[in-house]
Amino acid sequence: MLEKTRQSLESALRYNPSNGELMASLAEVYVRLGMFDERTMELVEAVLSQQGENPLLQQAQSIGLLIEQTRTLQENLAEGQPPPDPSTIQHSLDNLSTYLKNQPECESAWVAWTRLQLIKGDLVRARKGIERLVRLEATDLARSLGPALLWRQRQGASGETGCHLARIYLTLGETLQAMELLEKLYDDGFAEAGPLLFEIYQRQFSPNQPEKVPETHRQRFFMLLLDHADAERTNQWLRKASLLGWQVGVFSQSYAETLIEHGELDEAFLVLQRTIMDDYVRQLLNQIALRYEEQDDVDKAVAVLRYINDNSLVEQDVQQNRERDLVRSSEISMAELHLKNGRPEDALVHYINALCNCPAPEPDLLRTIEELFDAAAPHEAEPLLRLGLYFRNLHDYPKAIFWLNQALEIDGENREVIAELESLYDDLLQANPDLPQLRLDLGRLYYHTRRWSKAIDELRVAAGWAEQADAANRLLARAYHRDGQINKALDKFKLVTPDEDDCAELFKLYEEFMDQKAWRDAQLSLELIAETHPQFRDVTMRLHQLRARQQPQWGGSAEPAGDPRMRELIGDLAVGRYNYMERLGSGGMGVVHKVFDVRNNRVVAMKILRDSLSSSSKALDRFFREARIAASLSHTNIVNIYDYNISNMSGQSYIVMEYVDGPSLRELVDRQFAETIETPLDYITEILHYSVQLCDALQASHANGVIHRDIKPDNIMITQEGVVKITDFGIVHIEEATFTPSGAMLGTPRYMSPEQVTGGRVDARSDIYSVGILLYEVLTGTPPFFTGDIAFQQVHKDPSNPRELNPKLPESLAEGILRCLMKKPDDRFQDAMELKASLGRILERMGGCAKYSNRTEVVEDGAPFLRAAPVASGTGAAPEGPAVGSDAELDLE
Repeated sequence: MLEKTRQSLESALRYNPSNGELMASLAEVYVRLGMFDERTMELVEAVLSQQGENPLLQQAQSIGLLIEQTRTLQENLAEGQPPPDPSTIQHSLDNLSTYLKNQPECESAWVAWTRLQLIKGDLVRARKGIERLVRLEATDLARSLGPALLWRQRQGASGETGCHLARIYLTLGETLQAMELLEKLYDDGFAEAGPLLFEIYQRQFSPNQPEKVPETHRQRFFMLLLDHADAERTNQWLRKASLLGWQVGVFSQSYAETLIEHGELDEAFLVLQRTIMDDYVRQLLNQIALRYEEQDDVDKAVAVLRYINDNSLVEQDVQQNRERDLVRSSEISMAELHLKNGRPEDALVHYINALCNCPAPEPDLLRTIEELFDAAAPHEAEPLLRLGLYFRNLHDYPKAIFWLNQALEIDGENREVIAELESLYDDLLQANPDLPQLRLDLGRLYYHTRRWSKAIDELRVAAGWAEQADAANRLLARAYHRDGQINKALDKFKLVTPDEDDCAELFKLYEEFMDQKAWRDAQLSLELIAETHPQFRDVTMRLHQLRARQQPQWGGSAEPAGDPRMRELIGDLAVGRYNYMERLGSGGMGVVHKVFDVRNNRVVAMKILRDSLSSSSKALDRFFREARIAASLSHTNIVNIYDYNISNMSGQSYIVMEYVDGPSLRELVDRQFAETIETPLDYITEILHYSVQLCDALQASHANGVIHRDIKPDNIMITQEGVVKITDFGIVHIEEATFTPSGAMLGTPRYMSPEQVTGGRVDARSDIYSVGILLYEVLTGTPPFFTGDIAFQQVHKDPSNPRELNPKLPESLAEGILRCLMKKPDDRFQDAMELKASLGRILERMGGCAKYSNRTEVVEDGAPFLRAAPVASGTGAAPEGPAVGSDAELDLE
């Protein structure tokens, strides 16, 4: 309203520039809009010089001057001038606070207020000011507040002050500055910086790409990992670090010690088996064996002791080391003698023998081997095979792969080399299936050994990563050709720029297409050659002759166009239908991509079953089950399924579903509890708002006889508009009157009902139990059962009252959560609508206000509806009561 008024007044003033009333009205509108630029202040000054008394404009003139003074003040401080007297700063803050209570949307005043809080040193209020500016969608905050923030950091950023500054940097989106500041605090011994620094590290470093962790960060990262990560994530990182040859033994030992303390003996034993044996490791292993004996698990105790004996025969180790030293010295002497007599190939073999008798690689000896290998490679593969095995035993997998591949170059039929390479690739891919270079290397190995179908499977996966796409597609074209799939071979050659070898391959394709009278494909083969190598053989002449033939087979419509990336993913099923946008993520079953549905003009998510699962009947059944069941449910709060195709052919099974443009409930909860265990009331109401929608979705699902069985924060998505969407119907149960349980336990143990754990009959009340676990976790920061034998606790142990962890929870809400978590289904809410009614009444008593949404939820008779949140009127008057995100929460005084 005010913006339209401003436009009208400006238009009127252009035709009557001397009209005092128009000037005054426009100046007042500028002020109410929070505009304090040079144009506004000139207009205010002109009006005041004509009219004199005008309280609103006089106040605005004062505030505008104050805003400009704060800008000048921070620039002076940045240049080294001393700060003003604290009382002067406080007086200015009081004036700005008074003004902001009446004009809470004034961006310029908030910037000035925040600058002064930074200069004053009240970083808590400064951060709240920045959060308000972010909600007002203010731009370029780093530049507006940068000088004041930098000056405050120079005054001292140790301890809690440094943490506050880091949080401010994070709010401004300056992640690297925050990380550097927290690293210094943590390295200086301020442990409280650890949790926030670890949260940043988790965003920066993914276990899917562990190589991105800089070497200088690894020690600090693993210390934080041991202090703050859960067991599963810690073990995942340590396993991958071990595969990459990182020196993390001391962290593995500390982690194993923690596991032993918590009684997780099997996991501790596995960790220590990946750790170099020393006295401390031996001590920990003996503790594990002793614990197993105390548990009467004699077999496991014996296995641990046998492992200790096999790896700790000290006398034998000493003797073996002596023998190795003698062999090493002898081999080096023989190598030097061969080298002196001009026989570098023989010298190389003896140097390799010497290195393989070293407990750890000697850099000088390895450098000598590499130089000799470049000058004179051996004639047999066996020495290089031993070198590859040596590095594999040391867990230096990149070097092991390199030397085994060199052995294969010398003897491509050597079965032992091929077997070792396959075994090594399988081990590495099992630990991390998404390393593109490994997929490409394994594809090369299968191609080299003429196993075309396996080569095709691996190379198709490798081609999914941009950095490997060219090399993978080039080799994939050849594999398709060797496998007799010449049309697919041609499709792959279209994706690369042909080199000389490719041209020879394309020419063979041309000849085969000509034999089949496939004139068009023959022409395309020649055209690909001619684009880069027009002088290759007699391509130009042949292409001219082929075009001149005008065969009748050329009639008809052209081949439908298609996105080559989509054709790579799902073949001809993508032609004319989907265009590729980006990769969203991956899970155990498949990879999810963001694609554009051309036919329906919308962005969708496409989940494609992993190629490795295409031959698994169980995987196909679960994938088909998810698609069919979810597609049968039509509800606002359930992710829509638009299309699906299930096939045991590689790359042909996919589900096309609604694209959700927001985070999961898990991400929202992690964000809330990342820095504090405090939960403001508006966060609680927001969770209730989402929970009411979740009940709606479950009621619709249960009404169709569908029990989800895996309700957890990870499977609840939230759109940008605050709409809940349930996903992942892969393990649903269809209710039938004659159902007899199989005893199979499906789901996530942390969220499973007692009847799921015991393999009993499940119905809608099983999902109610899972909702109770979910509410408990998202409102307290932790699930009721999270350590030890969780399945046992789900059946036999009563949860503690959630108010013990979060006293801010209403008593009625805590009672409702505990009712959801009753062990007997008859004691819980009997359906989702009963639970929704209870949550709706609580939400109504709390005001029904959603903090993160532009909407306010009002509950009437247990049924929520949405209306627009209140806004200030065009006169500048504030609405009655605090609106969403009002000044009440900012503690201006």
